[in-house]
Amino acid sequence: MKISFRILFINFAIVAVVLISSAVAYYSIMYNVLTSQQSKYLLNSVNDFIYNYREIMQDADDDFTILAGNNPNKIFEQKELLNKNIDFVLQQSRGYITRELVKKNVYVAGQKFTIQNFTNNNPSAIVKTFKQNNGQIYYYGKILSPDF
Repeated sequence: MKISFRILFINFAIVAVVLISSAVAYYSIMYNVLTSQQSKYLLNSVNDFIYNYREIMQDADDDFTILAGNNPNKIFEQKELLNKNIDFVLQQSRGYITRELVKKNVYVAGQKFTIQNFTNNNPSAIVKTFKQNNGQIYYYGKILSPDF
């Protein structure tokens, strides 16, 4: 039984074409499926982040309103912030932060610093502003942790 070299070559070529085309189809399908899954996970993560971010900011606003009441200066009468939704409260006067009440996870550069210095030293800080009718400005907010 002799097999012709030509028949053997044709069979080999057909097998090679089928293998290559199935490999390309498999790669294309898997790439699309994985990309689609990754996009879904990313979109869900973004939606969760936005929801949690808004919830934290609303809680911080509510807690600052409760703490400050009609007189935000009474916040600084406390020795430390016991509130879980606010990590810092800063009072600004003439462009500089004059009084601060911060938790341990907040870095304060020294005695005389600006809000720019504060945000540079705490890049994950979410800073909210409260301005009184007399022009006094207060900054408060939360430091985002890696767990968030």
